[in-house]
This record gives sequence, C-alpha cells and structure tokens, in this order.
Amino acid sequence: MILSGRSNYREVGFTCAGELTKGMEMLETNIDRWEAQAIALASLARALLAQAQTTEVNPPPRLAMGGGGDA
Repeated sequence: MILSGRSNYREVGFTCAGELTKGMEMLETNIDRWEAQAIALASLARALLAQAQTTEVNPPPRLAMGGGGDA
C-alpha cells in the first residue's frame, strides 16, 4: 500500500508540474502580448507627438489697433 501511495504522489506531482508548466507558458504568452501592445502604443504616441509638433498652428489674426504705421 505504501508503494501505491508513493506512486499516487508521483502522479499528482507530475500532474502539478505539467499544470505549472502550462501556466508558465500561458503567462509568458501574455507577457509577450502585453509587451507588443506597449511597443505599439509607444509608437503611436511618438507618431502623434511628431504630428503635433509639425502641424502648423495658425495664430489668430492681429487686430489693427491704430498707431501701428501700416495704414
């Protein structure tokens, strides 16, 4: 009976190790996906910043207040 018990513990151990391995692989996959998303968001942020820096901003027209000499 003791050998049978040890055998069961081994089977449970292998099952737990297999589940742990599967869980670690899933976590690694999630981390890879999150990293890819972070890289994509950073690229988008850089593109939006570059666009904002190169976009021509039209200042409001100056009002003639008089006495400026451009009459």
